[in-house]
Amino acid sequence: MKNQISSHIRNFSTRTDILLQRNRKNIEWRDPRTSFDKFMPQTSRVKAWEKKGQDKETYFKKNFAHIHANTKESDPYNKKLHHREKLQSIRDELSEQHLTHLSKFKGSRNVMPSLKPNPLSDYVYGTNSVIAALNSKKRAYHMKLLYYGTLSPVIARLATQIYIPMEKATKHQLNLLTNNGIHNNVVLETKPIETIEVSHLKSCDDESGVMRFDETIAINLFEENQIRYDNKTKTYPLGIFLDQIMDPHNMGAIIRSAYFLGVDFILISRRNSSPLSPVVSKSSSGALELIPILTVDRPLDFVNRTKQANDWTFITTDSNPNARKEFSPKALKLADLKGQCNEAPTILIVGNEGKGVRTNMKFNSDFIVEIPFKERPRSKNEIRGGGGMVVDSLNVSVATALLIDNILRK
Repeated sequence: MKNQISSHIRNFSTRTDILLQRNRKNIEWRDPRTSFDKFMPQTSRVKAWEKKGQDKETYFKKNFAHIHANTKESDPYNKKLHHREKLQSIRDELSEQHLTHLSKFKGSRNVMPSLKPNPLSDYVYGTNSVIAALNSKKRAYHMKLLYYGTLSPVIARLATQIYIPMEKATKHQLNLLTNNGIHNNVVLETKPIETIEVSHLKSCDDESGVMRFDETIAINLFEENQIRYDNKTKTYPLGIFLDQIMDPHNMGAIIRSAYFLGVDFILISRRNSSPLSPVVSKSSSGALELIPILTVDRPLDFVNRTKQANDWTFITTDSNPNARKEFSPKALKLADLKGQCNEAPTILIVGNEGKGVRTNMKFNSDFIVEIPFKERPRSKNEIRGGGGMVVDSLNVSVATALLIDNILRK
């Protein structure tokens, strides 16, 4: 065993010595099993100038100098030069047109930061809404009046009387301020409308036409206030309570109908209702600025405390008051509303567009009224959806107008 190990060591040493000697003599050695060049012969292409024993520059001058000369002399009338100059002139003209087009909007872009909507302001738009806002004193103050084109003389006179600065603006700027509303080329930047929060209603003086109520100043702190109502056409006032009306267009339409028909004031639940935005003012055609608006924080407490303090009558709308036996004794027909304001001060409660008046409000109301649906003979081509009529109710603003008209009818 020892002899075999010694033999291997001697063989390894001998082989190492041979390799060292080859490296010292700079003799190239390759393993034939991994040599690629040995089995793949390498060939190189002989260049044309090498075949003739010339350098590259001399070869090309001798053989291709005439082609280069003919290329220079092939455009004796400078057609290519004129073509290049024409293309450059077209590019210059297009660039100038582009810069001229951009310069038209340069001024308006610089003005835009000054017309950026202010979150603390309302932008009342529309001719009637702006005139009503300038005439009424429901807003603390107005900042400026923006208009495009020719300003209405009535608006200009009102703005001059109360010293409101007037500025010209582009139609695009007015579209941005009004969220693409129909502004009639006039926008009034003003403070948001101020409302009075009421705790409950109190007595009414039919001789002087004064209605009293408690205004909420702070928590459990109230102050008596009053508003006047029209006592010439009726004995007692009529108010509309908007219970969770979410659509600003519906709210504006209700306020417009109420003001036109002779409602004395509007009550709005402070929570879950549309804010009194410029959209509401536009939809009401400016009636929002003219009719008294009161807000209620707790509708149920308001109804109960008002009924205890005085003889106010609350009438609630419902599509089917006889559906529940609790409401059947309170049900009224549309004709029963005639002359209601000559008997007692009245509040008409109008509910949400989809769900209607809340059930607890119905329980606390004195009467419940519905607008009857007039049956029509069914035609062969009539389309019905969901097992019933497609048109089975009225819009909340239209229904409110019909109810107001019946209450105020003598």
